[in-house]
Amino acid sequence: MGTAVAVVALAIAGTLMWKKRLPKIVALLALVAGAGLTSGFLGGLLERGIAGAASLMGSLTSAAFGTAVPVVLAVVGLIVYVHDLWPGNRAGRLTAGVGLVLPLLIGHLGGAAGSIAGSGVEAIGSAVGGALGALFGVGGGA
Repeated sequence: MGTAVAVVALAIAGTLMWKKRLPKIVALLALVAGAGLTSGFLGGLLERGIAGAASLMGSLTSAAFGTAVPVVLAVVGLIVYVHDLWPGNRAGRLTAGVGLVLPLLIGHLGGAAGSIAGSGVEAIGSAVGGALGALFGVGGGA
């Protein structure tokens, strides 16, 4: 999935959020946008923000428990995102924000959980990104 698809997903998500419509679709589109924004100003800003937050979480857990565990941020983000999108639950603006940064947070997850979550994000990004690409005629190039 290319950056162009991520920009289209972000534009649609922003418009739907502004109109306060379809919050679960907004969260899904934010996840797709987060997975595709790897370059440019916004992608760099997201990466620096997540790296700083992970460093802070590592420092806090190191002070509290004696060992750095920056993965806590990724685990909490994943739980919030899945919980809010679960049938019967409501998604909100926080869910969309978590969806935007979740692909970068998952990069801090290791082991089997990181592999499974990363595969899930990649599958969702490919499916929704492919549909958006075909619908709006944007390609996979950056």
